[in-house]
Amino acid sequence: MSEIIQKLDPHINEHIYDALVPDETILDQGQIQDVMAGVLQRMREIIRQAAFAVMRRLQADGTAYSMSDDEIINRVLDSIKGSDMIELIKTEIRGLIGNERPLPSDQDIQDILQSMLPEIRRLILAMIREWRAANPETVSLSSSQQDQVLSSILRVMKSQVQAATNQYLDRNPDAQDNEVVRSVIGQFQPSILTALQNNGVIKQLFARVDFASSDAYELLLQQIIQEMRSIILAQIGVWRSSQVVEVSDTASIFGTGGPNSVYVETPHIKYEYDHKK
Repeated sequence: MSEIIQKLDPHINEHIYDALVPDETILDQGQIQDVMAGVLQRMREIIRQAAFAVMRRLQADGTAYSMSDDEIINRVLDSIKGSDMIELIKTEIRGLIGNERPLPSDQDIQDILQSMLPEIRRLILAMIREWRAANPETVSLSSSQQDQVLSSILRVMKSQVQAATNQYLDRNPDAQDNEVVRSVIGQFQPSILTALQNNGVIKQLFARVDFASSDAYELLLQQIIQEMRSIILAQIGVWRSSQVVEVSDTASIFGTGGPNSVYVETPHIKYEYDHKK
């Protein structure tokens, strides 16, 4: 019998082989579920990177929180190559059935991909929420955190502000209080932002948020300026009181006989008193 088959036309041999060996492997439902689970596991990191990349672009555009989840999911899906997902499915199937058996048809593989899409969308949504949790739209400080930041910065800057106030008054002894306050605060405003950005509490809370454009920065800046104003005004009082020369018991110094002349002069105060008997 085998000799007869061998003598048959080669085309007939090919048809006999095709009848005995199918062109594609047909997977049962359990195998399909295994393939899908394996592909999703492989795709998890791919999806995370794609979702985070899309969210960073949307954050730069200012739409990371205003765009709908469905639209973001579609953008992430568009950024993931369909051919890569097909190859992952084929690799997973090959690991399941071995290298000897043929792969399922292209249509069957496409059907597997379509069956996976709902789970892929849920996975993308989970990554979007993960990104948003790590990158909140607004960051707020508790009252205790505000106090901690303010005390830390003012403790360092107080002596500097006092010294700057004295220096300004030494140069401008007749300046009005508001003028002194405005000038000294103006000197320190650039360093206030630097001090805030370098503060440990701020660095931790605003690691992923632009602190300089946040509401928290504006709030802290105004509080610091208010405290600095109080420091400057107090120092103005100290400086002015140090310029007053008290003269007492002039009789013991100058005597009482004959004309007495008292003349007091400091860099900023002149006082002359003439008395004739």
